[in-house]
Amino acid sequence: MQKICADFHELILKNFTFLFDRWGFEIVTEEVSRFGDRCLIILQSSQMKIKFYQAPDEVNILLGTLSSPSTWDNSQYGEKVWHYIRGVIRYLNNDLTPIRSNTEKWSDRTIDRQMAELSDMLKQNIAEIDALFQNENFEAKRNDYLQFLDKLITK
Repeated sequence: MQKICADFHELILKNFTFLFDRWGFEIVTEEVSRFGDRCLIILQSSQMKIKFYQAPDEVNILLGTLSSPSTWDNSQYGEKVWHYIRGVIRYLNNDLTPIRSNTEKWSDRTIDRQMAELSDMLKQNIAEIDALFQNENFEAKRNDYLQFLDKLITK
């Protein structure tokens, strides 16, 4: 495993211990991009998957069902199968307030700060997220979720 993934792996273990200890997640996929500058790590529980990916200056978390493929792509056959955590949390909170650009300087958005922010976000919402994805419940709510995202984008 290249250094970028080894470091990212350690950051996930450090910042997201609650996923392993309390929610039963385990790492099922670790992959370095073809050019060696990005890392993909996927966790899985009995209810869902969580995709972490790191680019040189950015970290993201996406949420998926157990049937979401363990790949870099977020869509399969033209359909979204991985969903950004921020959109899912906004859906759960019915939060349609317009998204304002982040005034924080990009240089201040270190990987460590992003990981801490995402960890807090996930920790505060994991019970609701788990319930949404429980027993493939998300599939039943997919259209409602996608309509919500359309409203969010057009606001």
